[in-house]
Amino acid sequence: MTQADIALRFKKNLLLAGRDTGPPRRAAPKQRHERACPMIKLIVFVTRRDDLSPQAFQDYWRQSHGPLVRGMAVTGRTMRGYVQGMTVLEAYEGAQLPAYDGTAELYFDSQSDADAFFGDAEYLAKIQPDESNFADLSRCAFIPTSGPEIVCGPEPADAQGVKLMIGVKRRPDMTLAAWRDHMRTRHAPLVRDHATSQRYLTGYIQCFTADGAYAQGEPAVDATSELYFPDLAAMQAFLDDPAYRSEVFTDGAENADMSRTVFFPTREETVIPVPSCVHT
Repeated sequence: MTQADIALRFKKNLLLAGRDTGPPRRAAPKQRHERACPMIKLIVFVTRRDDLSPQAFQDYWRQSHGPLVRGMAVTGRTMRGYVQGMTVLEAYEGAQLPAYDGTAELYFDSQSDADAFFGDAEYLAKIQPDESNFADLSRCAFIPTSGPEIVCGPEPADAQGVKLMIGVKRRPDMTLAAWRDHMRTRHAPLVRDHATSQRYLTGYIQCFTADGAYAQGEPAVDATSELYFPDLAAMQAFLDDPAYRSEVFTDGAENADMSRTVFFPTREETVIPVPSCVHT
């Protein structure tokens, strides 16, 4: 597969190629720093049930399931934050469906808190059965991560706009340690400091799949790269920029298994506000 083929597939996966999204908004000035968030973050790539339209899926998830989770006593005892990422409805206008219909991001202070939530009788009796009312659980991907690493921009609690969610699978011949090192020390600074990012990008968060997830074999993805933009037009302008495609995209693609890497744009809705990652 050539670089041109990869770039074309990337854009087709977003289902925004050739779409008139209007003039892009300029990104606000970003903080230039890197820091880790002490919370752990479970990311679920969600696939809707086949009998639900994207709008019906989003309505149920937003109006029924979200409030159900928020109102449970076990949630108050264990969960620190819950954010729904709804795949933008514009992504369904092409012939090819987006990779996933949304993301659920659950924040906990510790793995023991996460285990307590999913093992609690209230979750098992009320929350878990409701999940199948809108999601096809057999086609969802569950990604436990060691927590957000904020490369630039706001903390998860303050992020706004459109988020391009990228589930990245490393190149098969790269060790996990070598790939993580490349993502942290080479790719993240390249994205952060690139002139195209300065024009369009408002935030960048990396989440690496937790070491424990590899005990049962290779997980679906090795990390998520989460890129924030003011709007869809800014995101598309970023992806179309020749310098981005030849320098930033190429660096990521050359170190990834592009056949197992997924991309989809979302808009986030906060169910339970995520606390600040910086403890003062």
